[in-house]
Amino acid sequence: MLIEDKTINSIRYKLIDSIFRNNNRALDGLSKKVARSSKLLRIYIAIVLSFLTLVKQ
Repeated sequence: MLIEDKTINSIRYKLIDSIFRNNNRALDGLSKKVARSSKLLRIYIAIVLSFLTLVKQ
Protein backbone atom coordinates (compact mmCIF):
# COMPACT_ATOMS: atom_id res chain seq x y z
CA MET A 1 0.00 0.00 0.00
CA LEU A 2 2.75 2.45 0.95
CA ILE A 3 4.83 1.70 -2.14
CA GLU A 4 1.73 2.14 -4.32
CA ASP A 5 0.96 5.55 -2.77
CA LYS A 6 4.55 6.69 -3.27
CA THR A 7 4.39 5.64 -6.93
CA ILE A 8 1.12 7.53 -7.48
CA ASN A 9 2.54 10.63 -5.78
CA SER A 10 5.75 10.38 -7.81
CA ILE A 11 3.82 10.19 -11.08
CA ARG A 12 1.50 13.01 -10.02
CA TYR A 13 4.39 15.32 -9.11
CA LYS A 14 6.13 14.55 -12.41
CA LEU A 15 2.95 15.40 -14.31
CA ILE A 16 2.34 18.61 -12.35
CA ASP A 17 5.99 19.62 -12.81
CA SER A 18 5.72 19.09 -16.56
CA ILE A 19 2.46 21.05 -16.73
CA PHE A 20 3.78 24.13 -14.95
CA ARG A 21 7.34 24.10 -16.28
CA ASN A 22 6.39 22.64 -19.67
CA ASN A 23 9.37 20.34 -19.21
CA ASN A 24 9.03 16.94 -20.87
CA ARG A 25 12.12 15.62 -19.06
CA ALA A 26 9.92 15.37 -15.97
CA LEU A 27 7.94 12.71 -17.83
CA ASP A 28 10.94 10.46 -18.54
CA GLY A 29 9.51 7.79 -16.26
CA LEU A 30 6.28 7.68 -18.25
CA SER A 31 5.60 6.51 -21.80
CA LYS A 32 6.61 8.61 -24.80
CA LYS A 33 2.96 8.87 -25.83
CA VAL A 34 2.09 10.66 -22.59
CA ALA A 35 5.14 12.90 -22.95
CA ARG A 36 3.98 13.88 -26.45
CA SER A 37 0.34 14.34 -25.48
CA SER A 38 -1.32 17.71 -25.05
CA LYS A 39 -1.25 19.78 -21.89
CA LEU A 40 -4.97 19.14 -21.32
CA LEU A 41 -4.49 15.37 -21.26
CA ARG A 42 -1.70 15.72 -18.70
CA ILE A 43 -3.93 17.93 -16.53
CA TYR A 44 -6.73 15.35 -16.83
CA ILE A 45 -4.41 12.51 -15.78
CA ALA A 46 -3.16 14.53 -12.79
CA ILE A 47 -6.75 15.22 -11.70
CA VAL A 48 -7.69 11.54 -12.00
CA LEU A 49 -4.65 10.46 -9.97
CA SER A 50 -5.46 13.04 -7.30
CA PHE A 51 -9.05 11.79 -7.16
CA LEU A 52 -7.92 8.16 -6.84
CA THR A 53 -5.56 9.10 -4.02
CA LEU A 54 -8.35 10.91 -2.16
CA VAL A 55 -10.71 7.96 -2.57
CA LYS A 56 -8.02 5.63 -1.15
CA GLN A 57 -7.78 7.67 2.03
